[in-house]
Amino acid sequence: MDKHLQRHLLGALIVLFVLTLAVIIYSFVTKSTVERLVHTYGYLGVAVVMFMSSATVILPAPGLAVVFAAGGFLNPYLLGLFAGVGAALGEITGYLAGYGGREALYDSKNERVKRVQKWVERNGFLTIFVFAVIPNPLFDVVGIAAGGMKYDWKKFLLAALIGNVIKATCIALLGVKFFGWVF
Repeated sequence: MDKHLQRHLLGALIVLFVLTLAVIIYSFVTKSTVERLVHTYGYLGVAVVMFMSSATVILPAPGLAVVFAAGGFLNPYLLGLFAGVGAALGEITGYLAGYGGREALYDSKNERVKRVQKWVERNGFLTIFVFAVIPNPLFDVVGIAAGGMKYDWKKFLLAALIGNVIKATCIALLGVKFFGWVF
């Protein structure tokens, strides 16, 4: 089998794996499952919820809402650390989707993807950090772009980790502040 075909097949398999994982996670994550994980396993349960939430490429999941609620009864700093680690590890799925589908990405006519690719090319670590620290649904696009460019996965993971820990800690602190008012 020629090397070009092997690369395309490997890329297609990685993308298929990531999408299948996202659909499976999205299908099985219910409110009662999330509540049970958090109440039974505490910080580790929140890390798992955040991993699953971040691993669902493009599909929305309620990870930060869980961090907000858990902030009312768990230490917000430890909660932010565990949630940030779980989220950063989950973001690897977007990176892998981009890595596996990089040839399709470079042929992409999508202006948003091209713009993010330019940002990552110019200021990779900073771009990844900023998109990770701000609560927004666009981080998957950054992960996909970084993977498509073969951006160093360790730098990607570190920037995503720092940004997600800061974001999750802030959300947990809001949960501490407003928990009694909301619930």
